[in-house]
Amino acid sequence: MSDEKHKSELTSLVEELMADIDSKPLQPKNKILLYSRYVLSKLSWHFTVTGLSKTWVIENIDSNVNSYIRKWLDIPISGTLSTVFLTRNKFGLNICPPSIKFIQCQTVLRKALKISPNLLTNFGSQPVTAKISSTSITRPSKFLRIFALDKRMDCVTN
Repeated sequence: MSDEKHKSELTSLVEELMADIDSKPLQPKNKILLYSRYVLSKLSWHFTVTGLSKTWVIENIDSNVNSYIRKWLDIPISGTLSTVFLTRNKFGLNICPPSIKFIQCQTVLRKALKISPNLLTNFGSQPVTAKISSTSITRPSKFLRIFALDKRMDCVTN
């Protein structure tokens, strides 16, 4: 599936699910519960298998979800949702925005690739290291001695 097609499918899925929850005659607490248990679980597969950017998720998915959460909790546009997304022990509602769920799914994907028995996918998850010739040097004084020795060798050869 192409990236653009997947993005349009994902935005329509979120809009459809949130509109469906909004149309139900439920209390706001139960609508939030449906969002956090049902909608986020539906989105987690899409977030794991696609190569979306976090910026796209914040601009398109988060804004849609935030508008419904504002509507359900009667929060004005000038109000902030940061307290809503806090955990219960910090007196929040313990709900997760889609962008945070996206980061969690990408972390799970990287971990799965890292421990994969397939060597090709395992190679892709290895961290890229810089090729520095003197990686065993730990003290600055040792580095300065080696650097000075290299300079002397350059002078002798020239």
